[in-house]
Amino acid sequence: MLGTELALFILIGAIAIFAAVMMLISENAVHSALFLIVNFACVAFLYLMLNAAFLAMVQVTVYAGAIMVLFLFVIMLLGAEKLLPQPNPQFSWLTPVAVGMVVVILFVVSVAILDSELDTNEPEPHNPVVRFIHANSEAEAVDIYLNDQLWASDLEFTQGSDFKEIEAGEYTVKVFSGIDLLTEETVALGGNDVVSLVMLPEAIDGKSLLRVKTSLEPVKERNTSRMTIVNAMACPTDCTVDVLNITDPSDKPTYFAENLGYGEFSPFEILRRDQYISHLYTLGAFPAGVAAAELSGEDAKLASKPTIQLRDVEATDNEDLVWVLMGDSRAEIFRQRGELYQIDNYPAFGSARGVGQLLYVDYMLVFQTIAALLLVAMVGTLILTTDAEIKRTRRNPRRMAAVPGNPTVEEYVQSLRSGAALPEASSTQQLPSGE
Repeated sequence: MLGTELALFILIGAIAIFAAVMMLISENAVHSALFLIVNFACVAFLYLMLNAAFLAMVQVTVYAGAIMVLFLFVIMLLGAEKLLPQPNPQFSWLTPVAVGMVVVILFVVSVAILDSELDTNEPEPHNPVVRFIHANSEAEAVDIYLNDQLWASDLEFTQGSDFKEIEAGEYTVKVFSGIDLLTEETVALGGNDVVSLVMLPEAIDGKSLLRVKTSLEPVKERNTSRMTIVNAMACPTDCTVDVLNITDPSDKPTYFAENLGYGEFSPFEILRRDQYISHLYTLGAFPAGVAAAELSGEDAKLASKPTIQLRDVEATDNEDLVWVLMGDSRAEIFRQRGELYQIDNYPAFGSARGVGQLLYVDYMLVFQTIAALLLVAMVGTLILTTDAEIKRTRRNPRRMAAVPGNPTVEEYVQSLRSGAALPEASSTQQLPSGE
């Protein structure tokens, strides 16, 4: 049984093909232009099915709108709509042959697509991207090496490196503080992995690098962000925490993470922002069980203050957030703190930002090359359509009257300047009389 998406694709595709064929075989120029508008509208609908709303609106506005208005204006200006079809065309066999060839090609391509099982093929994975977050307060600035190649240098406590793309495989990660080797671990990275390696103050099962898997895939909903919470606090006592949304004191707090222990991270939460109001979130980390005990009643309120608080977190469009809870043991008193790390996700397919990145980042050279070729083609067209040589017309001296033998204007002006008499008209150049 056909699904709704496949049925719509077949229907719209059939209409687009029918409109394109009718545009080619129609003998009336206005009808051909109208069929082309229908074809453009079908293409715009296919863009909408691919979740590319920006491309769909460009298709309707630029092609079905501005360009087709120009086509119709030129057709009516030249009077092409008044041309009648020839009763005996010279190539009457051309139309049925062209239609037959199109049908055969469509049939062959359809059979090839159906046999190839394109819907079951997995897309090629992207290379993994990695970054490091320094959450060990006992270590000074660190240098990080991947397979003995420097990856990040002088990374201070609470700092995070930029995401970098590398090839999939196993890597030996070495972390140095000065000349001292702090840790050496093997990390396996596969396709499509987006990993934040958090350097912990105390090793867990012999590993000091906590692998936090995040995502850079575009968020489908507008005005939303993803947030992951990581507990990297090695407290002298138990540091299991509950993270709650305490934005509005009058509302009952909601849990973002519950019973989050050391070396654990929560599944990402979605932060939503109102379309017309800038929504700033306030999050608080509480010792595990404290919030649940105080909020057990119906009208109960949260009286305790959070040990770590994050204020004014804005849910921007298509962003990934990582909030790392850390412990600072550099002073005599152990302090708890949190650091927020933000990064923009990949732009959505077909969006204005996505199209701009493809044209001006990924395919900048190709885009500029095509633009240069089009410019050369336009200049060449102008040169080829102009005359190679400008012919100068010979100037005929104008006479004072259209009578052969009368003096010219130049002779008259010269006689005025010199005072000489005008030459007499030759009798042989006089016009014949009417007799």
